Amino acid sequence: MDTPLVNGVRHSWASIEVQVLGRIVTGITAVSYEDKQEKANAYGKGFMPVHRSRGGKYEASSKITLHEYEVRAIQRALPRANAYKMYPCLILP
Repeated sequence: MDTPLVNGVRHSWASIEVQVLGRIVTGITAVSYEDKQEKANAYGKGFMPVHRSRGGKYEASSKITLHEYEVRAIQRALPRANAYKMYPCLILP
């Protein structure tokens, strides 16, 4: 099996293991992830910022691309075979 793409780049060390509905998914072809942290200026006396800090808002997102046989296997494991009503999955590197 080919090494999966991670954020659009093929690395020789990429190793991904995902478990969905009690089964290990092997047909992953690509993984994309992104995280954002809000940054804010901190002001002292006056209108010029004295430093920047991380805000309280943190956002993370991820996407995986699967072979069709994996999508069908996940759909078979779901009640009523509806992939759009599946709970979010946690993907750990």
